[in-house]
Amino acid sequence: MKEKHWYITSAYPKKEGTASDFYLDNLEFFKSFGFKTVNTLKHGHLVMILKEILLLFRIPNKTTIITTWPGYPRQLLVLNGLSNKLRFNLFSFFKKYKRWKYIIIPIDLPLQQFSYRLRQKTIIKQGNLERSIFNCADGFLCAGVELERYFKENYPSKEAFRFDMYDQILPEYSLNDRIKANKKKIAIIGNLSRMTDELFNLPKHEEIQYIFLGPNGEKIAGSNRKDFIYLGVLFGTELVRELAECNFGLIIYSHFHEKYVSRAIVGKLTSYVYTSLPVICLSKYKSMSELVIRLDIGLVINDLSEINVILALPQEKYRLWMVNCINERRKILTGGHYKEALQKLGIELA
Repeated sequence: MKEKHWYITSAYPKKEGTASDFYLDNLEFFKSFGFKTVNTLKHGHLVMILKEILLLFRIPNKTTIITTWPGYPRQLLVLNGLSNKLRFNLFSFFKKYKRWKYIIIPIDLPLQQFSYRLRQKTIIKQGNLERSIFNCADGFLCAGVELERYFKENYPSKEAFRFDMYDQILPEYSLNDRIKANKKKIAIIGNLSRMTDELFNLPKHEEIQYIFLGPNGEKIAGSNRKDFIYLGVLFGTELVRELAECNFGLIIYSHFHEKYVSRAIVGKLTSYVYTSLPVICLSKYKSMSELVIRLDIGLVINDLSEINVILALPQEKYRLWMVNCINERRKILTGGHYKEALQKLGIELA
């Protein structure tokens, strides 16, 4: 099985304290499932291209390849597209010649996420290249209903299976009695530069504090708001310990990323659920708001001004959300969401 099932990703080798750290966690999960695992970006972009070419010859015939997107082959937006075209065409040839089954987990869609800062000519060219590799795929494993819908509508001849969230490897923690806390603490984690233009729209209330964790928090640290507490970049036990001290986890993004995030299930949602933090999610993030409602793991609001409703929330409802988060936590610890997705593909796990 190890040589017939490969998991390939393209992730920076060091965790950076953002929700995207789960790219590295995935390598551990799939290795435990019996997959041969490869991180093409482990030694940088130049070596990545060489490694991609070597894999064409190294991967056996009739192999099932499961890759993240970005993954294998990686789409590079910083070049003129020629590198992508050559590598994509080469991969497509080998995929057909060696009869690989090629499944994509579209964790990130860089072209959609960063289209606001790309030229229209680049968007068209890179869009055609993206479609070429997606059309080469045999199927997609999609986190969330909106991403599943997107791939079913745009690639109707391909299989598309849905799972709820991305599993992560996180340390154990102690759960305190949050309900008795004097102030409600709302955690906000991730790359704060992707949220800055929305953060100052958060409502002020003497009984609410906002706890920020992640890189690029200079504007938060330099603000005059006493309810903003910036703790910097934390990892592992420190991160989980701070999250466990909060009452809720908020999902918020800049308006530049709204279209992209409306389809996505972001990694920070898993981090919140793992630490039994009920999630506060805006309804415009369609996939995540559907998930929060369906699993009953938090609150969906239409506008940030509605956050204050948590102050009048019945204790029984909050405890139910926590219990439901704890139930999902068991699956997160063991890669249970990935296991369910792979079983839908008919893959037997080790």
